[in-house]
Amino acid sequence: MNQLFFLSLLFFLGNTSEFFAQTEPLWDNTTKNKPSQELQEVEIISSTDCKIQKAFVYKTKSKIRKPLIVSLHTWSGDYTQKDPLVNDVMARDWNYIHPDFRGANNKPEATCSTLVLSDIEDAIDFALKHTNADPQEVHIIGVSGGGLATLYAYMNIQYPVKSFSAWVPISDIDAWYWESVGRKQKYADDIVKSVSVDTVYNREEALRRSPLWQKFPKEKRENSQFYIYTGIHDGYIGSFLLPTQSICIIA
Repeated sequence: MNQLFFLSLLFFLGNTSEFFAQTEPLWDNTTKNKPSQELQEVEIISSTDCKIQKAFVYKTKSKIRKPLIVSLHTWSGDYTQKDPLVNDVMARDWNYIHPDFRGANNKPEATCSTLVLSDIEDAIDFALKHTNADPQEVHIIGVSGGGLATLYAYMNIQYPVKSFSAWVPISDIDAWYWESVGRKQKYADDIVKSVSVDTVYNREEALRRSPLWQKFPKEKRENSQFYIYTGIHDGYIGSFLLPTQSICIIA
């Protein structure tokens, strides 16, 4: 697992060095990806509603089974989002998939819906069938909104994922709604669009979708490893996500 830790660290450093120069929030840059010729754009039919979900995939050239990295896009991104993790994955010749899972979190079908969970499971299933991935070496990594989706997968996914790495994640959508209201951030409106059928904020639905308030599947995670990364300056310098969203999970 040391290799995965350093890969995650490279992900963090890549985001930090590149995104400090951006006008968008550090952890929610939506720059489009200029995909390498080694990446394949694929279409995955949802096992839940039969809608097509796209993804970028890299297949190892090795005849030996290699790990599968499931990299999840940020809050406002989608599968086309520039992912600083992909080059490091390809350098190691590991398998990789960057799924859409309903795109940006500004609609009911996104933001930790049952469709999101199904889409992540479908992405793993697709990658296992179409790459030389080791089914015992599936690793989910995400930052910000991708960190939220990573936590959500940790609490709900059926597949025995080996490790979950959440960087500066959102764990409590309700708490983040009120933080966003107080800071006058666009994310408050995104959350309302995600959890409400009108313009009135639905706290009950926000809590239902929040990993922090979901039941922990102890038996399903006995052989999984779980990592949370945050910084004391997150939410104050560069990032719009406070470290409390990570600390409350540990506590």
